[in-house]
Amino acid sequence: MQARRRLLFMVILFLGTVFSTVLSLAGPGPVLAQRPTATRQTPGGRPTPEGRHASECISELTSTLSASTTRLCDPVTATVRLAPSCPFCAGGISIVFVMPERAEGNLWARGATRGMLTSLKNYRRDYFKNTRRDFITQVGVVRYTPTRAEVLLGMTTNLDRGESAVAQMQAGTQAGGAYEDAADAAVSLLENAERTDGTAGYRACMEIVVYYVDFTGVADKKAALIQMGQAKVKIESRANYFYAACVAANTIGGIMGGCDQTFFIQRNDRYFGFPNGAPGKFAAVLEGDIRQEEDRKTPPLVQALELTQHLPVGLSYLPGSGVPPPSKVVTTTGGETELTWKWSPVTKLQPETVTYRIQPLDEGAWAVTGGMRLDDVQGKSRDVIMATQALTVSDRCLPPTPTPTNTATSTNTPEPTPTALPPTATPTATSTATSTATPTVTPTRVPVPVYLPIMLFERCLPELRRVDLLLAIDASTSMAELAGDGQTKIAAARTAAAALLAALPLEAGSQAAVLTFNSAATLDQPLTGDRAALQQALDSFQLSRQTCLVCAVQAADAELSGPRHRSGALQVMVLLTDGRSNPQPVAEAIAAAMAAKEHGVVIFTVGLGDDLDVEALGAMASQPDYFRTAASATDLAAIYRDIAGLLPCPADAFWGNRALTQPRPVPLRRAPARAWREPSG
Repeated sequence: MQARRRLLFMVILFLGTVFSTVLSLAGPGPVLAQRPTATRQTPGGRPTPEGRHASECISELTSTLSASTTRLCDPVTATVRLAPSCPFCAGGISIVFVMPERAEGNLWARGATRGMLTSLKNYRRDYFKNTRRDFITQVGVVRYTPTRAEVLLGMTTNLDRGESAVAQMQAGTQAGGAYEDAADAAVSLLENAERTDGTAGYRACMEIVVYYVDFTGVADKKAALIQMGQAKVKIESRANYFYAACVAANTIGGIMGGCDQTFFIQRNDRYFGFPNGAPGKFAAVLEGDIRQEEDRKTPPLVQALELTQHLPVGLSYLPGSGVPPPSKVVTTTGGETELTWKWSPVTKLQPETVTYRIQPLDEGAWAVTGGMRLDDVQGKSRDVIMATQALTVSDRCLPPTPTPTNTATSTNTPEPTPTALPPTATPTATSTATSTATPTVTPTRVPVPVYLPIMLFERCLPELRRVDLLLAIDASTSMAELAGDGQTKIAAARTAAAALLAALPLEAGSQAAVLTFNSAATLDQPLTGDRAALQQALDSFQLSRQTCLVCAVQAADAELSGPRHRSGALQVMVLLTDGRSNPQPVAEAIAAAMAAKEHGVVIFTVGLGDDLDVEALGAMASQPDYFRTAASATDLAAIYRDIAGLLPCPADAFWGNRALTQPRPVPLRRAPARAWREPSG
């Protein structure tokens, strides 16, 4: 009897395999019942966050110069490297559970669901821990009865709600189900999740449907199997992972249990059956699928890359030196040069390296700036600012010393000695001609330049003069407005501050700090010599309302006079604002600035835009020339370059003031405290 049963089981298994193959080729077959229309609801999902215009893809942008100092006749080589990258699974994971209203294995299904969702929670937690970015995970639930299908839970990032929804599956048996309509509803949830989650339009890299099915109460199991096969085709047209689970009470060792036919729907590791299969196997297979996705190549999300390099008036691009050649070279009327490289389309996400040569045109301290723009396939962009590279052009090149040439000189031809003749019979006096010296013409000497060496005594050695510099930056919401040349004020401030930090000799013992202020002052980075930490502070602060000038001055003075200040280092505060003091009166800021100057702090004040309290900012500065105004990003960069030329040494420490660009400010010195009165009226 046992042998006959095993033989009969093998025959049915073989016929079922053949039958399912024929069904997949023949198309739809007879239906179990009249197909109802699926009930659909608008899924919830996570709302799109602020800043959705920014691409999820990022890029490292590094640059180096072959030398930081050079002569007028010696070009230097610039090397720029772009390393774009996109996060793993930018669209996250979307999972939909499809369940019958009743099933004998309802508790088993709940355990399997809990295991999968717990795995997703753990992955989301670890992803944030490692990257500090949220990993989007969404869950939805569809329920079907013998006659209809409905969305029980719209797509949501609250995974606990998914487990609770599946827990509504009741114990018992169900006579069939609206299998295809449930598949339609699941596909609809996945499609809508793409637009309603926090992924800014990126499609989920893993779309999973877990289908719980029970054929126990179905009279025509063959017809049910056909419908279920069609449901699988619909799901796999959208989702890239399909899990099938039988929740019927299968007879161990028997052939007529409700799970026998389900096996033919999904014949691989993504099929499980109750009660033989452990519910935890679902979670294990899901974890393996996630690892498999991580090992695959990141999909090509980047559409285009653009790199720009800006050379100031004292530097020029050496034609033909670019590798690869720039797509555009533009020289402005002011003498600045802009180089552009473009990659579009980006067929492969890989680092790109650009090299070119820079020809010095004039002596001075110059800054090479630039940035890149990344555009992704969703039409979103991300801008990356390059760290400023400082280049000092110090000496004019001497021409080669002329090689001396031999000059012809006159020579005297020796006079021949007379020869005595033998006497003759009749002596006759004879005279012998004497040769005379013929003068040789001497060429006129050609004047040549004479170079006289000059020994200079420099009164300030930058490597011996340390500076503690604090950059106080207005972080009020008005800084998001455009400056005069199209950039936002905050972008211009970040670029100018980065250039000033690049010129500061941190490696020689100087320090810098970054402080931002709005309704209060925030010390984003205390005094340090770590360039990366300072750049991170410049890149990461946020804008808020109000402009508390006194908060900024007091916090800056406290840091410059605090325990991190190094004895003997010059204390310098550079305060940038685009507005007027609020809510505290400006008189408090001026009083705080006077107190800081009494402590030895040198204060520069910089106003950006035209809505400024000029009199107050001038009073806060250490001396009149230490207050400047800028109408545009270009003006602001020039002001910060001037300040960089003064640090760590004042201008008159160098012969010809060559460490300073024009116009020339007054040399640094400690300013005496000055009285200030609130203007009347």
